[in-house]
Amino acid sequence: MNHLQNLKVLSFPMNNLTGSIPTTIFNISSLLNISLFNNSLSGSLPMDMCYANSKLKELDLSSSHLNGKIPMV
Repeated sequence: MNHLQNLKVLSFPMNNLTGSIPTTIFNISSLLNISLFNNSLSGSLPMDMCYANSKLKELDLSSSHLNGKIPMV
């Protein structure tokens, strides 16, 4: 995902996405907002996601099928 290093917003709500969220998304240091709500995403979030991207201001994964602990900010 090196070609996405200037990406600020990743927004794919209500798109019937399935599977797990690629952990490399959280390595995009320019991301300010991730909005993937109301999809059929599964799996868990990486515990170090908040440290990998300290600029992230908003993360909306509501109405998904994620499991596990939510990483501390």
